Amino acid sequence: MVQVPAIWVLAGFGTAALVVWVFVRELGAILGLDKAILDISPFARVPKLPGPAFTAMPLVWLTVVAALASSAGLGACHRRRGSGVPPLWRT
Repeated sequence: MVQVPAIWVLAGFGTAALVVWVFVRELGAILGLDKAILDISPFARVPKLPGPAFTAMPLVWLTVVAALASSAGLGACHRRRGSGVPPLWRT
């Protein structure tokens, strides 16, 4: 359950974020990337459980970022539908 906000962040940013995350996560250690680059993943921000200390602030910030990214994406879809471009799906 503690990783749900990190999943929401990836869903909010879409497929491009998922591709970058998979590349960095799977190939980063093999390619010898810097730790700062490896920590781009939202999963690097969630607390490791079970553990001695649990802080909710990383989860709150991940939820805020996911909500903002999702809202921006939905707003872009709404603007696209209002511009005369055919919709991506039928309603």
